[in-house]
Amino acid sequence: MKREVISRLIDFLLMKESPLYDLNKKRTEMGNSHVTPKFSGIICAISTLGRYCYTKGWTKDQFEKGIKPATALESEKVI
Repeated sequence: MKREVISRLIDFLLMKESPLYDLNKKRTEMGNSHVTPKFSGIICAISTLGRYCYTKGWTKDQFEKGIKPATALESEKVI
């Protein structure tokens, strides 16, 4: 959390659409008009890191016992 990894990954995922995008800084971009990047690994990383963060919907008792909320990959598929 101190290194803001989750927000940095989301910023990288959004590329030029990110609210943190700065026109004056050079950024690495993935893909182009011919190649679509596969972001499933980054999305899994964000999901996993998010599960390890204490949130209001997660009780202190669950957090201390290591009970983690299910991710979209583990829960039922939503249509």
